[in-house]
Amino acid sequence: MLAPFALPLFVLLGPALASFREDCLALTPQSTVANSTGRELAFVTSGTDLAFPEQDAACNRASQVVRADLCRVAMNLTTSARSEVVTEVWLPEKWNGRLVTVAGGGLDGCVHYEDMAYATAHGFAAVGTNNGHAGTTGIQFLNNEDVVIDFSWRALHVGVVAGKQLLQSMYKRPATGSYFLGCSLGGRQGIKAADMFPEDFDGVVAGAPAIDFNNLYSHRAGYLPQTGAADSKDFIAPAVWKTTIHSEVLRQCEAIDGAEDGIIEDPA
Repeated sequence: MLAPFALPLFVLLGPALASFREDCLALTPQSTVANSTGRELAFVTSGTDLAFPEQDAACNRASQVVRADLCRVAMNLTTSARSEVVTEVWLPEKWNGRLVTVAGGGLDGCVHYEDMAYATAHGFAAVGTNNGHAGTTGIQFLNNEDVVIDFSWRALHVGVVAGKQLLQSMYKRPATGSYFLGCSLGGRQGIKAADMFPEDFDGVVAGAPAIDFNNLYSHRAGYLPQTGAADSKDFIAPAVWKTTIHSEVLRQCEAIDGAEDGIIEDPA
């Protein structure tokens, strides 16, 4: 019986992909990006289901299937003595020469890996951050203005700067275009970035931008006295909102706009 043997990587991957892998693993992110601490540097093949055990469980993003051969750089960017930004930069082997930075919504402290996978599947290098905190609440803002600053604008800026530096190191040329894609919180971040750092992006897609952020959240908080906390006798359960209340609101208001189509267009 013949003994098993390992095929060389250039045979398994092909010469071009094997060369890309070598270039990826030869990157030195900590010397390329100031104030960075490396978490992972890896060559990832298309179809791999990447696991993210360090991502806060509230983010509901434990893993992501990638659809491109790519170089994954995961790092923490220190922004002050008491704050840092979890940052991911994904560099596809078949690069289209452009960069996309993605963002989340709400109070997100989550890297949106699904958007990074979408971008790299279409040939874009991709950047994502956790906005300087972990999870989906703002509890880490308490008594830490630096975390608030990261969330407000700094995390996005340092992330895209790191992405540009790393892709220059990897591909030996700058991106021909840098773009931003975000909605709600992300929309606000994109508009803020265009105002503060116009050189960061050549184009910004700012969907449903939550510009008046503080008032939006104070408005949401105003519902609590009306709906009650979960342990209150006046608490309105989600199921009641979705059935009884929803049906009654439609009954009273749906026809006001002149069309009974299940959509209330004139809530006045």
